[in-house]
Amino acid sequence: MFFMERNGARNIICLQKDNMKLEKNTVYKILKLFIISLPFVSFGLTIGEETPRTFCLSFLIILVLGVLIFVKGRGLILDATAKTFLIFVVIVLIFVYYRVYIVAGLDKSSHEYVKYFTQPVMLFFVVIQFLVLRSVLRDLDKRVIHKLIWFFIIVSFYVAVYSIYQFLALHYDLPFTDILRTSKSYRAITSELMKSGGWLSLPRACAFMPEPSFWGTYLLLPIGLMLPFVFGSKNNKIRCMFFIFLIAILLSFSRTAFMGLLFIGAIFVFYRMKYRSEMVKIINMCIIISVVAFILIVLFAPMEKWFFQRTITLGDWSALARIETQIQSFQLFLEHPVIGIGWGGTPYFLEGIHITTYNFYLQILLETGIIGFFVFMFFLYQVWNKLKIFESKIQSSEDKDMKNLAVGFKLSFLAILINWLNHTAYNLSYIWFIIALLTVLPNIYRNTEGNKK
Repeated sequence: MFFMERNGARNIICLQKDNMKLEKNTVYKILKLFIISLPFVSFGLTIGEETPRTFCLSFLIILVLGVLIFVKGRGLILDATAKTFLIFVVIVLIFVYYRVYIVAGLDKSSHEYVKYFTQPVMLFFVVIQFLVLRSVLRDLDKRVIHKLIWFFIIVSFYVAVYSIYQFLALHYDLPFTDILRTSKSYRAITSELMKSGGWLSLPRACAFMPEPSFWGTYLLLPIGLMLPFVFGSKNNKIRCMFFIFLIAILLSFSRTAFMGLLFIGAIFVFYRMKYRSEMVKIINMCIIISVVAFILIVLFAPMEKWFFQRTITLGDWSALARIETQIQSFQLFLEHPVIGIGWGGTPYFLEGIHITTYNFYLQILLETGIIGFFVFMFFLYQVWNKLKIFESKIQSSEDKDMKNLAVGFKLSFLAILINWLNHTAYNLSYIWFIIALLTVLPNIYRNTEGNKK
């Protein structure tokens, strides 16, 4: 009888372990599918003909992950960082309600009312995405995170290869210049931009992104994650992949991406200054990149519209218009300093053809006022603090991969922050994949150490 009970208990324990392995395996596969969807920002389910609304594929995958969490009875786990983000969302909803119903008294059939309604809904999807990703990623250890990060880099690499072909195809009139972008609105907006180019009058690669600048700033994430591994190993495959990323970011001709690349490159050099041999490698790499970039410009750029004339002097309409719009946006903020004009209200307050501030921090300041701005800045500070806690814990570790991951995470987060200086896109899934991952790094460290014991 005793042996039967003991065998029965052992069978139950084995069954529970098998179920946990099966659950983790399922979550891991869904996370890989989510990562595959990240570069496909302009691919989704379009609803409606006259006013298309695109439901992003990555949101649909997150919905599946959320259902899996609740079916297993786990629920969403909130810490101080998640609570701060939720407080920011509550502030947004309160201020929008005040603007729409009390100050403006908008009619429900008006286009302005619809805009004030849809933007908080989008923010709600972002919150759900952030919370679901946190709840899933916090249970993983360093080994699985390492695999997921490299899977993200490899997926981005294949898309980067296509974007290089896209540039050549646009220049030489080859087929398949714009595939897997199903959003009607994005295709209509960027088709001519990709062909005619921007400040350099060359075709601009955008891969599957809404526009070339989105693609350029996306590439900063895999580049930031790879930098510590490129100069920390002798793996030629990694170096070749990194070189492809640099060519792809060059062919996006995004000034925001170039600025971000210089910034995270400078930060990385600062981290590695104590290693002279690695510094020499970095300098040599920079010289090679500069020579290749110059050769590509000479081969493809129209000589009558030379590179330095348009980049150094900022003598194109786009750059000057952005600066003028940002000045106007800050002046509007001074008129509504406390609670702002409401989330999504910028297009109805700016004069002229512009519907955005071209700066996410400025847009938060304008739409949520001082209160919302400081709450969101505190949220970003908490994310940074999580990263610093993780970094302090691994200082004594001999795990070189974990130390490289810490530096890569820091560079990718700084890339997101620098991107927001010239973009207002906050709802892109790859942004919240990185931010959610950073907020659970201390949990991942504990899981890793627990598995070792």
